[in-house]
Amino acid sequence: MSSVSLSKTLGAILIGTYVNSCLYVLALFPFAQVISRRRPHADSAWLLVAIAAFFTLDTLATVAGDALVFLSMIAFASNGNYLPLQSLLLPILFILSAVSALMTRLFLGLRYWKITEKALPTIVLGLTLLATVAGTVLLAITLFQTRSFFADIDNAAALQQGAQKLKIPTIFFLATSVACDIATAAASLALARRENRAFGSFTRICTTVVKSNVFGALFSIGALIAFVLDMETSTLWLVLGLSIGRIHTHATLRLLNSRRLDPRRHLPHKVEITSFPFMPDSTGSLPGSATFKSSSHSRVPTGLFTLNTSLADDTESVYSTESMSYMSTTGHHDFKRDPESVLQVPSASRTPSPGARGGHDSISPPVLIEDPTPANLNAGIELLREKKEMEKGLRAAVARR
Repeated sequence: MSSVSLSKTLGAILIGTYVNSCLYVLALFPFAQVISRRRPHADSAWLLVAIAAFFTLDTLATVAGDALVFLSMIAFASNGNYLPLQSLLLPILFILSAVSALMTRLFLGLRYWKITEKALPTIVLGLTLLATVAGTVLLAITLFQTRSFFADIDNAAALQQGAQKLKIPTIFFLATSVACDIATAAASLALARRENRAFGSFTRICTTVVKSNVFGALFSIGALIAFVLDMETSTLWLVLGLSIGRIHTHATLRLLNSRRLDPRRHLPHKVEITSFPFMPDSTGSLPGSATFKSSSHSRVPTGLFTLNTSLADDTESVYSTESMSYMSTTGHHDFKRDPESVLQVPSASRTPSPGARGGHDSISPPVLIEDPTPANLNAGIELLREKKEMEKGLRAAVARR
């Protein structure tokens, strides 16, 4: 009778693929969110390719894991000598998961460099990423080479030899993964600390932890600990190791979905967007804003915007980060309770930038936009055009008098 414990071989892979499948199902909704918000964000082609790659890799990895469990428990259930380690699906599943994790680490590293442009931390991130790539390649090759050692469950010598050959590559892979995940998580948390609202509540803390890939680092650390505690069979780490790719995918998707929409993109006219002090009426509603509220957007308004533009043909408005002031609130009651947060607006925000004036002495009155989506902003521009025509008519009538 074999001395190999099924709970440490088949059981570990069964639990690992179950966790992997659950995480894959949970990732479907964030995937749909990313695709549905693609047009407002105007994502570049490479980012869309990366999202498609994430979905493809996760789908193939989940199918490979489920197929591995099917072969182990159904197709070869009567074969007492069958071990999942001899299946070609296991190294394929590992490679697919490792590639997903590498893509997330690369994405977080590039994001850190783009925001901070700090050379030394970025170099450290790059070195740990390269080490992880080397560990991934080494372990993948070793898994392919040692499959024959697990062909006979009763051959204790072959099983021990195969486990010994997997020991060093697995330790190197897990150690480099832990180092890279800790480095990327620390860098992402450092960026999150720059946001005043990143740790303001329990919900924001959970969101920040997920999109900073802290859970990815915890999974890597857990897999390394599980492997060190059970080097003889070298399979317990797969309980967490098979799901590392899905955890990293969640971090990327959550980070992409947390981006704020930039309504200034895809506009037919150059406009300047500035905040404008405006108080709700006695009923708590915002008069005049219902005209521009999208019928498909039912959430409570989170900002008040105005549009100032001359609508001149040769207008070249100046776009700057400071020209858009976004005031996040939880509802109308926040405006009543803390009106100062609405009224703290420089007086200069009511005047357009030099580029937005388009050479004209006066402009149309600003239009309040409750929900600054591109469609609503376009509607606001049309209303500005109508107001401008009305002003011209009034000035012409006054001049004739």
